[in-house]
Amino acid sequence: MRFITDYGVPTVTSAGDYFIGMNTRDGFRGLYGTIADEKSLSRLYIIKGSAGSGKSTLMRRIADAAENAGHNVTRYLCSSDYMSLDGVMIDGAIVIVDGTSPHSLDMRYPGAASELIDISAFWDCGVLRNMRREIDLISEKKSERFERAYSSLRYYGMLFDEIREDVRGSINYEKLRGVADRFVRSLGIPDGETETAILPVRSIGMRGRIRLPSFERLASKIYRISDIYGSGYEFMRAAFEALRSAGWSTVISPDPVCPTYICDIYVPKCGLLLTVENVESAERRINMSRFVIRDQLAAARGRMRLAHKCAEVMLTEAEQHFASCAELHFELERIYSSAMNFGLLDVYTSKLCERIISVADEAAAKPDCEKC
Repeated sequence: MRFITDYGVPTVTSAGDYFIGMNTRDGFRGLYGTIADEKSLSRLYIIKGSAGSGKSTLMRRIADAAENAGHNVTRYLCSSDYMSLDGVMIDGAIVIVDGTSPHSLDMRYPGAASELIDISAFWDCGVLRNMRREIDLISEKKSERFERAYSSLRYYGMLFDEIREDVRGSINYEKLRGVADRFVRSLGIPDGETETAILPVRSIGMRGRIRLPSFERLASKIYRISDIYGSGYEFMRAAFEALRSAGWSTVISPDPVCPTYICDIYVPKCGLLLTVENVESAERRINMSRFVIRDQLAAARGRMRLAHKCAEVMLTEAEQHFASCAELHFELERIYSSAMNFGLLDVYTSKLCERIISVADEAAAKPDCEKC
């Protein structure tokens, strides 16, 4: 069993590269610390506002303007709604992020390294005060539905763990690690950095289960781990440990519900992607059946199948709760949109784009030693 594969889950081509957080068995887990570290950035811009206030549109305009000006742009999507942006990185040095709950973010070095973009300056508080009771009611219902979704994901995680235990008891780890070590040695000379970045390409949220093809676009060679009841995760763990021990820098994408498990490993230096996904463009397959002790697997197969079915029910239930959250979220968006002065926000955004591009140009012109 795997989180996303062979269940008709769409691979979307979106205006984004990675997710900036995950809806996990333990609730929302943001990864803002990996991109919004003021110490390592030239500038951090934190946007504060509400649903429907234009935060995502503002970030898209900044991203497009930076790209048109020749800068390298990475777009980070909202884990609950892949149609919305939650962050933008320009040249690895300038970051613009949504700092509103549930991924609240505050300035660490105000003015010196970070700035606040306050969207509330462009809404009519009188309109919102008149709709206070409706806003409160919708917000409470939305929070309740999110908690129900997370409850379903917690049960999914418990079943996931049970299956993992049975799988671990059915694998020849000595053989598996030997193959993983030999595979890593065949890659050549490592970069010696051993850095690991976490960039999720999977999400479960208000539009269901989604996967981004970001790593496939980067990779020059793709190896698919052919799975048996989730045993592919065990090879991914062994491969990751072997890569780190050998001195390779890696980028990993975790299972979004149970993020201690790895779904993808991308090795930038050699353009290699290892994935548990059934990727059509994979040129080679590593079959997990060669590592499975069949007698032990047979003894646990009935229990694993039942747990697998129950886990899928919990995952589907979580999707339904997230879908009901979407209706409430979009209703809040309509309320706040009705109170916004988008004309003034548009003028402000144009000037903000010019200012951020100027900062990006200046940062790009500095010598590398100065950037450090």
